[in-house]
This record gives sequence, structure tokens and C-alpha cells, in this order.
Amino acid sequence: MTSGLYPDATVIRAGKIRDAEILGVRVENAVRDGYGPVVSVFCDVDRSASASGMTLFELCIVSRIPHSTVQLTTVSRLAEQGFELELDTTDGQARTHHQVTMTWPVEQSELARFVACFDEPILNPTGGKVPQ
Repeated sequence: MTSGLYPDATVIRAGKIRDAEILGVRVENAVRDGYGPVVSVFCDVDRSASASGMTLFELCIVSRIPHSTVQLTTVSRLAEQGFELELDTTDGQARTHHQVTMTWPVEQSELARFVACFDEPILNPTGGKVPQ
């Protein structure tokens, strides 16, 4: 859970979707696929009080993010809005992969609050072409 992550650690959402309704469809798809009401994010698990962690480029590489854009926040910004990250490395996911569990049925207000935790999309420094 979030408690083991450094509060200032960078968290990435891959892609540019900021519309709560579209994100809601993604959450519904995750439920249908058996994952539950979750949204995937990637967190700098190397960041600590004594270690600066990964650069954004390194985090995108380690996380194998294929999207050309990413959205950034921190563990603390998500926690302030009541969102917790849970490590999920199943199915060969990267060591940085986490899930944020939403209520079910998911509410538009919760999704809008989640999206608001992230800055506007920026270019993925890897260009989005990461070997899978």
C-alpha cells in the first residue's frame, strides 16, 4: 500500500486521458476483465529520504510506458485525496506498477478528483517507444 512509498515519489499515469467519463469506461473494462475497479499507475519505488530515485526518463523506461505522453503527480498528492497505491507486479508487470482501487460502482466525482491529482500531460521523454 501507499504507506511504504516515499511521499514525494513521482507517480505516472500513462497517456493523455483526463476525461472522467472515458476513465470510467476504462475502470468498467478492468472490472469486466477481472481486475476490479482499478486504474494503473507507475511509481518511483527507488525514491526515499536518502535516495533521489529515478529520473523521469528512467521511470518511463523501467515502467515500459509505450504512450507518447504521461501525466505526473506524487504519492502525497494522491494520498491527500484519499487514493492509495497498491503494488501489482502480476502478469509480468514492471516493479513500478501499482493499482489505485476506486469505489464500485465508480462515481464520476471520484474519477474527476483522481484526474485532478495529476498535472497536464507532457511528452514521455522516451518518446513512448519502449521495448516490451
